[in-house]
Amino acid sequence: METYQLKTFVTVAREGSITRASELLYLSQPAVSAHIKAIEEEFDLTLFERTPRGMVLTPNGSGLLVHAEQSIAMHQQFIEQARRLKGLPSGRLRLGLLGRTDPALVSRWMSRLVDRWPDLAVTVEHGSSAQVADGLQCGHLDVGFFMDEAGMDTELHGMEVATRTLHLAAPKGWAAPDAEPDWRALVQRPWISPACRGCCGQSLHRLFAQLGEVPRRLISLDQPALVPALVTGGVGLGFVHDEVSRTAGFLAAADLVGGVHFTFPVRFGCLASRTSEPAVQAALQTMREVREVRAG
Repeated sequence: METYQLKTFVTVAREGSITRASELLYLSQPAVSAHIKAIEEEFDLTLFERTPRGMVLTPNGSGLLVHAEQSIAMHQQFIEQARRLKGLPSGRLRLGLLGRTDPALVSRWMSRLVDRWPDLAVTVEHGSSAQVADGLQCGHLDVGFFMDEAGMDTELHGMEVATRTLHLAAPKGWAAPDAEPDWRALVQRPWISPACRGCCGQSLHRLFAQLGEVPRRLISLDQPALVPALVTGGVGLGFVHDEVSRTAGFLAAADLVGGVHFTFPVRFGCLASRTSEPAVQAALQTMREVREVRAG
């Protein structure tokens, strides 16, 4: 009995269908049936009942399923350990992805990575810059995109791959877009204040430091993605991302205030102590290559 036959057995058991199993395994349906038949004949056991609802495990099949799954897992662990000893990246690579990250950049990086290292399985988790940074620091993520913000943990190692610009915006009629802002009047208005670790919160912090005062009314917010809707809804002033600030729908209900904006580098990286790990090395090297191609 071969490992590939066990994989076929487990897949049919999970899917309850030879058709779906063949699609997942990239095999023909006769090939899938042949794998099941080979196991049944080798041990003189019936693993499945063929019913109108699909393939249903027999008691014998149910009793063997857990052992088959364990055998496949141990086989994969053996391969991964052998590759680690040889210094080749394999296993799972957990990527932390920011919202609004350039899809073309991510696509080029992932395509090159999986082509070169087919034994790396990339899983993606979306989050804010602070969430990605926290995930990298606690080991929940292996690599990720994060903003180069004030207060970012110095233990993170990263390379700049993009920039993000945020613009100060106000509900329509609160500030003349082409005139010098009347800060004395604006600080009397409500301001939308997301968490300080995010780039929207950091932009507010920088502006208030420049003005030397803090508005009287701050609306705390834990979801920066809501800022554009609150600005256009007339709730208060806030910083919005560049791509949002240029849309016709946003500008119909809001104005950009006096050209006030801040730019933050977007970095791709990992925990500094993990840069020598094969999978992390592969991810970083691949991003360097993608970045060089873009620059060229």
